[in-house]
This record gives sequence, C-alpha cells and structure tokens, in this order.
Amino acid sequence: MRIANSGNHVGRSLRRSGFKSAIAWLSMLALGASGAAAAQDGESAAPVQPRPAEIMSRADQSLLLDVTFTGKHFVAVGERGDILVSNDGKAWAQVQVPVRAPLTAVQFVNDEQGWAVGHDAVILHTEDGGRTWSLQNFEPELEQPFLDLYFLDAQRGYAVGAYGMMVGTDDAGLSWEPVDAPAIRDEELHFNSITQLADGTLFIAGESTMMGFSRDHGETWTRFESPYDGTLFGALPFGEHGVLVYGMRGNVLYTKDLSEGLEGWTALDTQTVASFFGGTRLPGGGYALVGLNGQILELQEDGQIAARESTGRADSLAAVTPIGDGLLLVGTAGTVDYLAARGVECRVVNKVQDGRPHIVDMITNGAIHFVVNTTEGRQAIADSFAIRHAALRTHCTLAPRRSPAAKRDVAGWGHAGACAWRRPRGLRRQNSGKDRGQQMQHFMPRVV
Repeated sequence: MRIANSGNHVGRSLRRSGFKSAIAWLSMLALGASGAAAAQDGESAAPVQPRPAEIMSRADQSLLLDVTFTGKHFVAVGERGDILVSNDGKAWAQVQVPVRAPLTAVQFVNDEQGWAVGHDAVILHTEDGGRTWSLQNFEPELEQPFLDLYFLDAQRGYAVGAYGMMVGTDDAGLSWEPVDAPAIRDEELHFNSITQLADGTLFIAGESTMMGFSRDHGETWTRFESPYDGTLFGALPFGEHGVLVYGMRGNVLYTKDLSEGLEGWTALDTQTVASFFGGTRLPGGGYALVGLNGQILELQEDGQIAARESTGRADSLAAVTPIGDGLLLVGTAGTVDYLAARGVECRVVNKVQDGRPHIVDMITNGAIHFVVNTTEGRQAIADSFAIRHAALRTHCTLAPRRSPAAKRDVAGWGHAGACAWRRPRGLRRQNSGKDRGQQMQHFMPRVV
C-alpha cells in the first residue's frame, strides 16, 4: 500500500495497539468515542483532521525533543507541534506548523530541505530551511508515534517508531511505503533511533535489546545480537565500521566493527545510572551524550571518557548539537529545582517517552498514591489523559488543578515533575481501598 502526502495509512495497522503515551491514549479515546457514535448511527466514523500548532509566547521554554543545525541556522522540535528556529542558538522564533502532535526528531539533508516526525505518525517536510512546513503523513488512528528518521539523500529516507513501525520513501516523501523487514519488525519492538555509519551501514537501536542493520541502504535488514540486555535510545558512527550506542541506566557501549559480533563490544564505566537520551559527534573529534538529571558525558574519538559534567539542574536533556566551541542542549526545564527551592523533597520520575519505569507504570504498580493534574490549555489536558486514566483505574487519588485540594495544598505549582511528600493534615484519602502508607508521590504531567 502506497502512502500519499494526503495522509493515507502508513501500511497495515500494527497488531499491538495502544502505545502508552498521553497522546496515543487520547487518540484511542477520541477515536473510540467517535467510532461508537458512528456504529450507533450506522455510519462510518469521520477521519480526525489535523489542527495547526498554536503560536505561543513561551514556546522556547516548552519541552523540546530534538535539535539540529542546517548549515545556516538551528531548528528545534518538541511538544504540541512546536518548531523553533534560531540563527545563534539564543533567540528563537516559533514557525507555523500544520499539526500540533508532539514532534520527536528532525533532520536536514542540506540547508533548505528537511523533515520532522512525531506522534500521530506525523511526517513534516520543509523546502525553505524550516520557515514553512507541509504535512506528508498524519494517522492518529494508528496510535503510534514515529521516534526518529534518517535520509540518505534528498530523495531516499526512512522513518521509524513504536512497535516496529518503519516506512521508507524514494521520492522525498511524496509517498511512503512500509518497509519489508521481518527480521527486525516481527517482534514489534520500539525503534528509538536510526542512523548511518561511516561505511554506509544503516543501524537501528531500540527497545529491549533491539539492534538491526542494513548494508544495502535499507533493502534488507539483519537482527543483531545486543551486548546490553535493555533499551537503547540512540547510536552514533564509531570509527570506519563501528557504532557507539547509549541508553537506559547510563549504559554506553561501542564496537569498532559490527562484524566482530559480541566479542567486539566495550562497555564504558559512566559512573551514573542516569539514562542517556541524545548524542552528537563533535567537530574536533569525539562525542557528547546527554540525558536524565542534566548529565553530559564527553568522549574522546577512541571512546574513552574525557569529561563528566552536569547542568546542575534536574533537567532531562533530550538532544544536543555543537554550537561554536560549546553545546546547544534541549529538553525539559528544572521542575525539581523549582520545588526543591521551596523546601519540597523531590525526585525525578520518567515521562512515558523517557523509558521505563515511567509515570504510568508507577501509578499502575501502586507506587504513586496522589496525583495533582496541572494543565494549561486544551492540548495539555489531552496530553495528560494516560496519567488520569491510570490514576482512576488503580484508585489513585486524583486532584484536578482547579479542585479545592489542589488549590489549597499545591497552590502556585505550575511546573511539572515529581516529588515525595507526606500527606497534609485534613487531606482525606479518596478512592483508596487500603492503607498505602504515609509516603506519597506527587506528579504534574506538564513540563514547561
């Protein structure tokens, strides 16, 4: 099945549905409700139409998930369809985007032509350096996000995502086709990253030991045995024939040659359990990796650790790109800093896209006992559906932002994050079938 830029299906609907992100849960609810109504009326459900991203005065302070340099300026993408451009990495301007789904990755093949992907199986394209964007694909009914993309040139490219979703194009995105790669797709594991190594090999890293490669520009794919029994979030070319991978709990590994198999891998002692989410090659040689708790790891060209740094904040850094003699970092703001400065003992809890265990897992497992849902605007309310749904399903106390409990006990907390705290006097346990103890968790799903 071919995919035209009018937003037709990206191939088959995957057998496993319901990717547990707030956006996907919302899509499921909206589509389910509309489908039920249509069934009652005996009519087919109307397709969901994309809505353009809102231009916000503080978009440069919102959650950003990827950033790149086009050769002329910087382009960053993030939540609610935000795309921002900057000439110097300091002053940013938000541009018009035809969709408001969270965007997860962006790539340019030259200073004018680029693509961005994200939730709702969104694929966007620009031909003027990021000033304007057109929608090449939009399928909220799939309930799957694209998580990364890679273009070999201005015509040929791939987009990969949740549950083994993978599509390719050979006409600059005018049409997209599902990639026939049963060796890596049949397990329906999340593909978090796709990149090209120095020798031309395409390499995919993902969930739960997922590694795959193609030596013929994506025509055929091979499943590769992973040296790490966990999730990887990214990969970078290493030497002439190797790759450097990074992921959960501070794991960073490299091999000088993929053909050496498991014996060729070296694991670095990063001295951290903070996950690494983004990485880049440095102009002078070496690498920079960024991740949870503001961690920055600089590596030499041979893979040895050159420096360990931190932003000094509880930021979750999602991506990094060189700028001058420094680094341009994007991610979340320091919510924990905000709360800690006010005397509240805090710790970071992963969002769904940050990897497991994430906030919905913790609510489901009974580790979260009290949720304060703070949102601003319709899209933020929609984005937090998965958290509210999990809280209600597990009988976790849920206080909407405008409820008396939320106003009285957490007034003024407009930032997102997580913190441990004791139940205030007079605050009743709601919907609790048993004593969950005095220690409670507080989570605000919106990161600004």
